[in-house]
Amino acid sequence: MLEGKADAAFGLAALARQLKLDFVPLCRERYDLLVWRRAWFDPPMQTLSEFCRSAAFADMAKELSGYDVSEFGKVHSNGA
Repeated sequence: MLEGKADAAFGLAALARQLKLDFVPLCRERYDLLVWRRAWFDPPMQTLSEFCRSAAFADMAKELSGYDVSEFGKVHSNGA
């Protein structure tokens, strides 16, 4: 895999790190979780939300590299 040849392709920072390759991000994407308003207050959804705001989740995201979970839970649209 490490043949000393230059190449460029779309990929993930975590994979590049595993292959000991340099990584230059070309863009930043936001991933949204769409939730039915009423479902947001159900216990399973609240459990997921709590976990995703925990230090354990942030640590796992940091291990993968390239993920920023600092704004998890931020409401971008509340189309009433």
